[in-house]
Amino acid sequence: MVMMTRSLEMPSSSLPTKITKPQTISKEHDVIISDESSKIYQSSQVNTIASANNEKKYWYMQIFPIYPKELLKFFSLSMMMFWIVFVFTMTRDTKDTLIVTNCGAEAIAFLKVYGVVPAAAGFMILYAKLANILAPRVSLHNKKHYDIKYDILFLFRLYFMSH
Repeated sequence: MVMMTRSLEMPSSSLPTKITKPQTISKEHDVIISDESSKIYQSSQVNTIASANNEKKYWYMQIFPIYPKELLKFFSLSMMMFWIVFVFTMTRDTKDTLIVTNCGAEAIAFLKVYGVVPAAAGFMILYAKLANILAPRVSLHNKKHYDIKYDILFLFRLYFMSH
């Protein structure tokens, strides 16, 4: 960094006409910084390095960089992700098995193009319109209640009507 002085012209209504103020030019970013702010910047760098060294005192932080206070949240989210992926995989495999044995392999492409894509687009449009009208919490609860009602309807009515 290079030290230089800069003259500031003040309006004629104020008392002093010229003020010289020491400034620092940072060669890294081509920014003019005053001495006070450069001291603060340097001290914040030292504090950041010191706090980083103090926080990494656990041996597993080099491999598994999650702080001990965040472990409960991490494991909860990890288990939730595991079960979502597990249920999705089981549902997809079961669907493919049931469709192939009952309708044939040609039906999978037909159902994906003419069943899944329009239903997903329709649900997305409906949910977007509801999200614009309702509060986020209310729209989330409405979707949750719709899913529960559909599951109950399927369990007690639609499944038994198919047999």
